[in-house]
Amino acid sequence: KIWKIDNGTCLRDILAYSNSSISCLALSPDASHILTTAASSTNDCREYGMRTNRLLKEFRGHSSFCNTCHYYMTTDTDDAQQQLRVMTASADGTARIYDGKTSHILLVLRPQQGLLLSNVGMSIVEQMGNVASHGEGSPNFHP
Repeated sequence: KIWKIDNGTCLRDILAYSNSSISCLALSPDASHILTTAASSTNDCREYGMRTNRLLKEFRGHSSFCNTCHYYMTTDTDDAQQQLRVMTASADGTARIYDGKTSHILLVLRPQQGLLLSNVGMSIVEQMGNVASHGEGSPNFHP
């Protein structure tokens, strides 16, 4: 549920997954969309419109349930445009980065043993450093 803090009114009741509780919810940078994950058999992350409460996109590719999801903005080095990205981490041991507009997988991260995915932001930052410094030859680069 999404609540209005000042008066306790329920604004949205998100019924994203049947028979599964939402495990993570993230609000888009402009507050117009919501990402959700759950321990469900679909193994996906879903994006809903805040105004319509309609399913807009599914971010797929994990082989086990998603634990967490996040939005972030990145700058394209070619044209300096801000690009929306979606990050997910899963019980399958991977983290994935998707294009926020198309939901296409841009990067699959398979962390080294001992790197925890529970702190997905730090894990992805560490792994992105490996990709940036080692390029496509890096064992952590899986487009």
